[in-house]
Amino acid sequence: MEIKRLVAITRQEGCNYGTSPYNKENPNEKLNTALLGIALEKKSPVYVVKHLTPDTKSLHTAARQKAKELGWKYTWVKNGRVLMRKSDNSDYMLVRDIQMVNNLK
Repeated sequence: MEIKRLVAITRQEGCNYGTSPYNKENPNEKLNTALLGIALEKKSPVYVVKHLTPDTKSLHTAARQKAKELGWKYTWVKNGRVLMRKSDNSDYMLVRDIQMVNNLK
């Protein structure tokens, strides 16, 4: 198995935007090594995983837990920043630190 690490954030974001729509449009033939031209004995699925700093990871975890408690709809990380949105129609909020998470109501 071959593992690639994408260093540039813009490349990671580009991969994430490309893999999800592709997999949704092709549920029977999700992104795999054969489609990327990687010759292996057996085709294997391709996953794109973001690396987060320990601080960002813990902040994202705390934000997800708080969002679940309060019934917020979305919590995500983009460009290394934690974002939250209460509903489809609300504006997003940039979560800067754990204090912001604790003050949410």
